[in-house]
Amino acid sequence: MAKRHGRDSVVYLDGFEVSGDSNSVEPQIEVDAADVLCFGDASHSFVLGADGGRIAHAGFYNDLATTGIHAVLSARKGSAVVYGVAFGPEVQGAYGFAGTARLATYQVGAPVGGAVALANQLTPMGGVDPVVVHQPKANLTGTTTPQDHGAASSGGLRAYLQTLSVLGGTPQVVVYHGTANGSWTALGSFTAQAARAAELLVAAGNVNRWLMGSVQNGSANVWLAYRRP
Repeated sequence: MAKRHGRDSVVYLDGFEVSGDSNSVEPQIEVDAADVLCFGDASHSFVLGADGGRIAHAGFYNDLATTGIHAVLSARKGSAVVYGVAFGPEVQGAYGFAGTARLATYQVGAPVGGAVALANQLTPMGGVDPVVVHQPKANLTGTTTPQDHGAASSGGLRAYLQTLSVLGGTPQVVVYHGTANGSWTALGSFTAQAARAAELLVAAGNVNRWLMGSVQNGSANVWLAYRRP
């Protein structure tokens, strides 16, 4: 991969793409570190606690009903959401961040000499996951393009699905892994959806080298990313 320009970034929130109303997104990974300095110690030392962080997001006010960023954010204040961020151009293998979080703050500013703008902050519920994009936003029926991770891993999988629209049926996304391209075993399934939604799928244990997604029992416009700890 290479350096990226911020203009190609994408932001998803609970099945809505809000990139077109956004001009800044700043995921921050943190971990609680308690200082355990004692009498006689020559230097500080720390014990690590829970993962944390924050996601600062800003953009321009858009009051379009249902899908405008004001409608999306104002309806979710204090609520748990599933978010995804990627730094483009968005292709399979692009990097970003995703997680579950609460919308902690939502602020709108209206300067006399400029555009109405907004800012908000998400407080993670379980940390901020660095992710790899598996399926960039696309209308999908059937399987995704298989992705080679290069090696198996033993830390499980955290997969994030944004279902931006349902195009037909009641689609369900299933994640498969394989030791080789063409040798597939189901790793886990997201909930079947009849409408816009977002979800985190957690699978424990060994994850084989290859990954593939499959949209079954319908079709949908989706975005799928994962973390292999």
